[in-house]
Amino acid sequence: MGLLANGAEMGVGRNVLPTKSGGMVTKSIYGSESSLMVVTREAGYHSRPHRHRSEQLNYIVDGEIWVFVEEEVFLARAGDFYRIPSQAVHWGWNRSDRPVTTFQSYAPALDPYTRGNSVPLLVDGETVRSYCQTEYLASEDLPRYEEIEERWLRSLEGRG
Repeated sequence: MGLLANGAEMGVGRNVLPTKSGGMVTKSIYGSESSLMVVTREAGYHSRPHRHRSEQLNYIVDGEIWVFVEEEVFLARAGDFYRIPSQAVHWGWNRSDRPVTTFQSYAPALDPYTRGNSVPLLVDGETVRSYCQTEYLASEDLPRYEEIEERWLRSLEGRG
């Protein structure tokens, strides 16, 4: 443990979220009350709606991804920042033909013990004081969010 993690020596984690398609790889660190991930989602990555108690702040390093937050939908591109409020149902879809890489911060720390590769940045005697787990929606709650996505897809077809 310590306050520095050498990124070149860190393990790479795989996606822990159920997806409709595609996968992602992560490098993840956590402190006593927050966590940070570098995430690369492959072309075609499409997560399922989920939520967590963490507020999530994201920065798009490279590529682009469609982001769904409750009823709102937007395209986030390289150089953009966006936020997922605590407890907001959200998911992402990389509809491009290339990967998208993001920096993602979470407060409180998100799933520090379930990702397998997450490295603690804690000094001796320090512990994780606040963290939360990802909550997957019950199957009966999914149709509401599937309808949001279907309406959005129809609106895209109307533009073409």
